[in-house]
Amino acid sequence: MSKEKILILYSCIYDMYRDAASQYDNVDIKEIYTPLNNIGLRILRRIIILIPGLDSFFFGDWNKNLNEYTKIIINDAMFNNNILKYISKKNAVASKYVYYTNAVRNSRIKPNNIPKDWRVYTFDISDSKEFDIEYSPEYYTEHQENIKYDLKYDVCYVGADKTDVRLKNLLDIKEVLRKNKVQNFFHIFRVLKKYNKYELQETTNMFLKYEDIQRIILESKCILELQMEGQSGCTLRTLESMFLNRKLITNNKDIVNYDFYNPNNIFVIENADDFKDRFNDILKFMRSPYQKLPDMVKNNYKFCKWLERFR
Repeated sequence: MSKEKILILYSCIYDMYRDAASQYDNVDIKEIYTPLNNIGLRILRRIIILIPGLDSFFFGDWNKNLNEYTKIIINDAMFNNNILKYISKKNAVASKYVYYTNAVRNSRIKPNNIPKDWRVYTFDISDSKEFDIEYSPEYYTEHQENIKYDLKYDVCYVGADKTDVRLKNLLDIKEVLRKNKVQNFFHIFRVLKKYNKYELQETTNMFLKYEDIQRIILESKCILELQMEGQSGCTLRTLESMFLNRKLITNNKDIVNYDFYNPNNIFVIENADDFKDRFNDILKFMRSPYQKLPDMVKNNYKFCKWLERFR
């Protein structure tokens, strides 16, 4: 019996994804679309990919050998049903999976609209129960785990704003840290359409490479994570906390139900007001040492375990 050949499609690929695939000679991790540097072409592509049959002109090189794969996994970030139908037509025999790495409510295509020959998975355990789909937490690869950096920050945040509520909470928390002279690094990526002058000063449109994100985290004592309303999954920030041995402040209430939860390492807040009200407790939390997790727990969130769940 021949060895299975696996294709994993993402909207964009961090180095950690390439590192994960490099451990296997039968796994390819590819970008769905060929990268475009020209903004005008990217806008044009967003329009064209919605037209059945035309989007394939922008597909990456995975399209050339599509019929060789026995298992295909696609990330939900930039896919549409045209892509799924195209793949099914070109390779009817492969086992095919859609993997939600965003809350279903924030995704363009809902599980009940996905073609029946695709199995549906999600990183969010609450969505798994609500939509009756398979659950698989995200994975992490130790890209810079053993590199040592001097600590510069007490708290760091790296991520997009996405909603007005999230942006306000982030800026309010940053102001609490600033007033109390707590060293912090905030990289708030702009996604919203409108900003006032202050918000423009506190946000950026500069995209960070993943190796830079990891460096910032390793230079920090604590990671701040603010999930979207309705989201409860184990995010990349959560995994970074676990594998890079950094504390986590999060608004994910469900995190207390995970096998890696340790109140010494994870502080759960409601919002910025709660952060301000409990700031003295948060300071104590940040000053206590991180307690490393057993390998048997961390192994549940490695690439090999993630891959096993798609069966």
